[in-house]
Parts: sequence; structure tokens; C-alpha cells
Amino acid sequence: MSEFVEYIGVIARTHGMNGAVVLVDTPGVRLHLTVGSNVAVGFSREFAHAMTITMFEASSQFTRMAFLEAPSAETASPLIDQAVYARASDVAVSDERYSVGDIEGCQVVNEVGNVLGTISEVWLLPANDVWVIECADGSTIPIPVIESVVKNVDVVGKTITIHLLEGLDTLSSSPDDVEEDSE
Repeated sequence: MSEFVEYIGVIARTHGMNGAVVLVDTPGVRLHLTVGSNVAVGFSREFAHAMTITMFEASSQFTRMAFLEAPSAETASPLIDQAVYARASDVAVSDERYSVGDIEGCQVVNEVGNVLGTISEVWLLPANDVWVIECADGSTIPIPVIESVVKNVDVVGKTITIHLLEGLDTLSSSPDDVEEDSE
């Protein structure tokens, strides 16, 4: 499902008897989804499966959609808590926001040009987004997407310049931390 890279929300509940679902945690992007187009639905992009849209409604208050593969409330209810992903071409991003696909894979450098790593994940949170840097040693650093941290984003050049606030690098996790937690 690698073509479906843009996160557009999580299915919260069914709506009505025709299999319509309501999305929450939507990142506020404009969507160009039409009946007959496809999205991917799953607990992650790697395990999502393509579904065909039969109904789509979006406003500032809600996003609802229905799928050919889930024509009733009974067939749509197993989709609850799964994320919906769209193609990048179906998402229009405002000047103040970047799409997930634009950010993931970008190289991150500090203000003097030292490479810190690559963005491996984007967390869409209520207060501010967090971009997770995966470092060369396998550790990760969560970077809050705020003005005092993110200094420049070059989507075309796939480079992000940040000011690493004191203490952020101590929040990092290493592969050893994950192994210790699983024992």
C-alpha cells in the first residue's frame, strides 16, 4: 500500500445502516476524494488494505465515508479504530502544514549543518505534531513541531533544519531500551 502515504484520520464509529463511518483525529487537510476512488484502511500503512469509496462528506465539523467492501453497519464496525490513508495526490495541504509524506524520509540537520538523522515517523497530536528522528545508531529523538525548534523545511530538498532544544536528545530511545522493555 505504499502509494497511500497520507494519513487522513481514524475510524471512530459507524453512522447509519449503510456502512458509513465517521473519522476522528483528522489533520485538517483538504481532501480530493471522489466516489470510486481508493483509500487504504488499516492499523498501520504497512498493513492497510485498499478500499473503494462509495460516499464521502467532509466539513470543518466531520468527515464521513463509506466503502464498497463494507456496505452495512455490521461489515463496517470491524474497521473501527483503524486509520485511513489516501494518495498524496488526493490531499491538499495548506501553507502552514506539511503532509506526512512530505516529512517522512527528510534528513534532519542542526543549525550548524550536522546530520542528526532522518524523520521516520510523524505523530499528529492535539497541541503540536511531533516528528521522530531516527539516528544512525538506531536511537530516536522526538522533535516537537514548534517555531523554536523547526527552523527550515525544504520539502523539495528533503532537508529539515532544527534547533535542538537542551534535553530533547536525552528523550531519545535506543534499540537497547526496546530490548530491555520486552524482557
